[in-house]
Amino acid sequence: MAITKAAKEAKADVFIKAAPDAPRKPRRLAESRVQVTMTMERDTVAQLNNIAKEAGVSRAMLVNMAVKSMLTGGKLTIDVAGAGQDE
Repeated sequence: MAITKAAKEAKADVFIKAAPDAPRKPRRLAESRVQVTMTMERDTVAQLNNIAKEAGVSRAMLVNMAVKSMLTGGKLTIDVAGAGQDE
């Protein structure tokens, strides 16, 4: 008679690894990018979400565009009716 305990552990490992809260490999960012974490007021985030949704971009992309614009001394304009414009 064969011992089947190892097979049960293997099934358990597969199950645990497939769980939604299982640890995942970190996503690899492009070599020229770094991940930044910041804290903002809820109202500011809500405004960013609205503008990003209207513009059809992610919130991260919107923040990235705004920061690049500020650093280059340019003007941030998003071509969406009623969306935020920074002068």
